[in-house]
Amino acid sequence: MESKDLLYEGLVNNTKTLHELEKDIYMVELAIYKKSLDSLKEKKCDELDNYLKNHIKLFKQNESNYDKEMDVIKEKYKFEINRFLQAYSDFYIHVFKLMADASNEQKYTITHLLNVKNSVLEMNDTVKDGEEIRKELIATAEKKLNYTIIIEECRARIKWLIEKSQNDFEQLFSIADLDIEKYDKTFSSKIKTLFSNLFFGKNNCKKFIYEFNTNYLKKLKSNTKKNIIELFIVLDGVQKQVKIANAQIVKKYNEKVAM
Repeated sequence: MESKDLLYEGLVNNTKTLHELEKDIYMVELAIYKKSLDSLKEKKCDELDNYLKNHIKLFKQNESNYDKEMDVIKEKYKFEINRFLQAYSDFYIHVFKLMADASNEQKYTITHLLNVKNSVLEMNDTVKDGEEIRKELIATAEKKLNYTIIIEECRARIKWLIEKSQNDFEQLFSIADLDIEKYDKTFSSKIKTLFSNLFFGKNNCKKFIYEFNTNYLKKLKSNTKKNIIELFIVLDGVQKQVKIANAQIVKKYNEKVAM
């Protein structure tokens, strides 16, 4: 085999290896991303558990008497977290697939470009054939560059997603902002709260659990749904943009070659 053939084969193989390596890197990054969100989930669930237990103590109640109610609250809370995490993971995977598809098209384009270059090395045809090959080279090089733009846009969108998911997660599932000591401001209010919880602690605790279910969890469900809808509106826009970009790439390539 001649040296130019060995060089060509080496370049093609290296191109395939680089693209596969890039996919592996992003799959590893996806696993790390999911693990980071799972850690946030565990942290928030622990915060909720402590919040509920502290409230029950505040009402001078026995924690074991409210195990069932706490379990219901925690399951609803976890359900919303899982819904949130699934939506963001789906977004990541969809954008990753768009990027992987563009990367594959770029790989085929590079292979074709190398084929064209190899034809130039072997060319001993007419001037007309040389002009055709020159147009093919330019069109293929531009096609490769255009796929690079799609890939970079997808990378940027994934980076945006990671930052957004962490910020939105903290805001949506915040427990720290809930005011467990809402009555504990002055000495007189402390005394009033103490006596209230001593004599009416059971009723106060039931009222707290009811309000937590009807107010906080209802609001959380609504906000999570709104967040997910907004996320998938963005995803729909990204998919449409990439579809248009892919069509334009093919159109421009065909126009360049046909000129």
